[in-house]
Amino acid sequence: MKKGFLLVLLMVFLAWGTAYAQYLDVDLSCPSWIGYGSGDTQLKVTAYIENWDCQDVTVQRYMSGLIANPSNSLGNIAVYGPFPRFTTNPITVPASDCQGTPGTYTLQNIFVMKVPNVPGKMGMVYVSFITPDGKEVAGGDCLINIGP
Repeated sequence: MKKGFLLVLLMVFLAWGTAYAQYLDVDLSCPSWIGYGSGDTQLKVTAYIENWDCQDVTVQRYMSGLIANPSNSLGNIAVYGPFPRFTTNPITVPASDCQGTPGTYTLQNIFVMKVPNVPGKMGMVYVSFITPDGKEVAGGDCLINIGP
């Protein structure tokens, strides 16, 4: 009985903590290819955000990262990040019309990181958005080709 109550309590807290995530949908768009080697090439992506909730959602921070194969082998991976980032100004994703049409927002040139010297073939970029009160609301990922 006690374990069942704790399990239900845990599920309630998890559902409460991710309440925004069921209403936001994030699609990331990566460049088709990015070079490495110089150390100053910036990886930037675009996020297309849809808000299915009937209320506006504000995000002020995001977390970004890159997973890549650093030795040109699928047997090795390297994780770069997560890197905490701040938007210049808080972003408000408008509410849906509550009739089936989401509110949309496009955020361009999201800085992920400077591209490390990874002689691999492909990487995965991840960006996760966070509200001003610290809740992760949604995130997205995309694949990118990495080369010299």
